[in-house]
Amino acid sequence: MAWTAQQAARPNNFAGDEGLEPVPVPSTPEVLNDGKIYYDDGKEVFTASSVAPSHTTFSPTLTTATEATRTPDKPFHQMKLDTEDDDKIPISDGPPVPPKDNQSNNRSRKKLFIIIGCIVAVAVILAAVLGGVLGSRKNSGGGSSEEATASPSASATSAPSKILAGSSVGVAAFQNGNDNEIYLSYKNPDNAVKFFRASETTGGTFDWKTPELQVPDNALDNVTAMTMFSGIDQSSDVDAQIQVQLLYLDTNAKLKGLNYVTAGQSESKGFTKLDVNDTGITISPQSDIAAWGPFTVYQNANNSLSALWWQSTTPWTPYTLQYSPIVGSKLSIVPVSRNASHVSGTGWWAVFYQNEDGTIQAVIDPGHWPETRSQNLGDVIDLWTTTYPKPKVPLKHSFAAFSIARDPNKVNTSSKVSTFLLYQDDSGDIKQAWVDNDKTWQTSAPDQLKGADNGTDISCITTPAWEKDRTFDGLLLQAASDLTKCYFQKGGKLMEVRLSGTNWVDPKELSLP
Repeated sequence: MAWTAQQAARPNNFAGDEGLEPVPVPSTPEVLNDGKIYYDDGKEVFTASSVAPSHTTFSPTLTTATEATRTPDKPFHQMKLDTEDDDKIPISDGPPVPPKDNQSNNRSRKKLFIIIGCIVAVAVILAAVLGGVLGSRKNSGGGSSEEATASPSASATSAPSKILAGSSVGVAAFQNGNDNEIYLSYKNPDNAVKFFRASETTGGTFDWKTPELQVPDNALDNVTAMTMFSGIDQSSDVDAQIQVQLLYLDTNAKLKGLNYVTAGQSESKGFTKLDVNDTGITISPQSDIAAWGPFTVYQNANNSLSALWWQSTTPWTPYTLQYSPIVGSKLSIVPVSRNASHVSGTGWWAVFYQNEDGTIQAVIDPGHWPETRSQNLGDVIDLWTTTYPKPKVPLKHSFAAFSIARDPNKVNTSSKVSTFLLYQDDSGDIKQAWVDNDKTWQTSAPDQLKGADNGTDISCITTPAWEKDRTFDGLLLQAASDLTKCYFQKGGKLMEVRLSGTNWVDPKELSLP
């Protein structure tokens, strides 16, 4: 059926929803217990985060918080070995005393052999244990010079986390004044979701916090895909808050999520489940999930694209988009304007997906709101339609797109953006396509993106943008910064690279606590 403006529950300041169709929500919702994360000894515990869109309509206090089971960090190896005299056999200084008879002589020799055997056995065991401990400590260094020179107190922290090959990676960031923070999630080889939070220190480095794997009960079981995004909650019942959210797909093909309040007028409430957990939204079991600002996109049970519009008064009502990617296609969302109101109200956003022939398709204004488009958006659509290179990659291989504010030296405007697309082609290297002007898309093969693991996930940060409200001033999408980073696997390790111009710099392996 046609989706009409009368049927749409959307904010008063936006136009109708022609071109979008609602997807029925199952009548029996899945109800889960709510929970809360608690922190340990002053350390920030970050367990699941997915960033709130530019504008969300839910409060972090909508759910009741109950204390989660605590799981303290355990030391990697904490053993004190004293081997100073363990390998020494006592020898008498005087001459041996002859035995009184043959029987006593045999008994003495037997005792001596037993004593010598015990001492040798103890020495061998201690040497093996000591060698194993030293070898384990050496191997756990991860190649990081910082870890090689760590202080003695570092020995009490957990060993660096390992990432599951091909794991989905969620990443988000935000700028709050002079504070830059990055949030990261992925699965370890045991299929458990790991979470990390990093704050920028002097010199552009980031201090990653040691997490404790505590989440609300029944959350994050059997996660198959995940994404993270950030923004502010502009609901009317509380002061606006900067939020990070994690959306994920479980093995029952249900869309679920966690919310974490990072900064704002109200005290942080820790981690709580999102209301989407109770809606029972079913999506394709092979679907990827992409989110930024007010939109989340995924493949529905019919494998066509659906979107959630967080600024709508019915944020958990899926809209059907008229596109059908290959089953299990990777997905990515970017803004094509710095202005959050343009993204939400007049279609200035784009979605990337893979076609059956392996090409990566890019569509601006996938919701088809032509009645709200300005002529300027039409110009951007024409540029993308005529010059976008449509890179071809192996089916279901990863790609990720992100946007940054346009270089003011290249165009005199406050609203245009540069958009980058990273993708792994059949060579195994990660290539890029980008547009940073009003003329054409370009492509290149940066050296720092070569040698990625085959089938790696690729995740990139697009910083948030939002409109002014009573708590926060309006925020335009920011230019490239220390937060403009992408992540992928190389040699089984999680790698981080930073954009500088159109090149990538500072490649590093993340040896996370």
